[in-house]
Amino acid sequence: MNTMHERPGVYLDEEGSGLVWSADGKAVGIVAKAEKGTANQIYAVSYPSDAQTLFGDCTLAALCTAALQNGASKVLAVPVGTDYAQAFALLEEEDICALVSDSLVESDGRKLVESVENSLKLGWERLGALACPVENPASWVESLESDRLLITAQTGVDENGEALPAATVSAALAGLVARFTSGEETVNGAALYGISGLDRSLGEDGIDELVRSGITPLEELDGVVRVVRAVVTQKEGGFCELFTRLAVDQTISAVRSALKAMLPGRKNTAASRSALAAQAAIVLERQRRAGWLESFDPPRVTAHETDPAMCVAQVAFTVAQGLNRILLSVSIHV
Repeated sequence: MNTMHERPGVYLDEEGSGLVWSADGKAVGIVAKAEKGTANQIYAVSYPSDAQTLFGDCTLAALCTAALQNGASKVLAVPVGTDYAQAFALLEEEDICALVSDSLVESDGRKLVESVENSLKLGWERLGALACPVENPASWVESLESDRLLITAQTGVDENGEALPAATVSAALAGLVARFTSGEETVNGAALYGISGLDRSLGEDGIDELVRSGITPLEELDGVVRVVRAVVTQKEGGFCELFTRLAVDQTISAVRSALKAMLPGRKNTAASRSALAAQAAIVLERQRRAGWLESFDPPRVTAHETDPAMCVAQVAFTVAQGLNRILLSVSIHV
């Protein structure tokens, strides 16, 4: 059997013998250096030209442009001052699908991870997106200890062959995530707009190394930069498919929103708990039909053991897996 790499593809076992995109994209948050604008202030940006006007010809404008060109409905942009943590904190309760940082400094990466985790505690699911240094990317990613980072290790170039800011590719990926509101397709193979090339190409071993470290590899084919395989980091090392992470986040968010809408005016009775379970089942079925889930168990809502004003909603589901590799088994008779 031929070696199976991490790149999506059709792999051969030879035996010898005698992605529907939604028009309603989500928002992306970006924190980066700017030439203009007030530090640590949120700016809503809907068009690339607005970013140039607000921030000048700088990293923040380039990242806003990349996110918008690739599917973000808008960007909540924050010109960073001296402290990235302060800028990240401004976006922790905003409705964004990804938080992008332009910093390559490891301590700023940890601040990004902390901010993403703070948002989770507040009920806002999101990813962190950033670029990592080319040298020893695996150890750099491992030091951040997060299961929610979308990381790139290749730098994009413009039509003149000039290097773009390092996090431009990460911002473009965040834009893809914002556009990815249906479970019918995956990001694998998707084109990145506004990026004309890459600073370096990867062989199969290089792709394997990045994917297994939780880093998303890219390639240039016929003048188009595409995602080879979209993955996110894991705290214990390794990687998780981006589709899986998004499916879990989309489902949890949908169930939470539906149940929250039913809270006002209700009492903790058997009838109310039954209604909550029924509503959760409706949401899970909707997620299944949308392609995010393979299956789910009937939700259970029970009274809390000690708090009479609380109930416990239990849901269990199986995420639909993206198709990455096909092993073609062939028997040849001569």
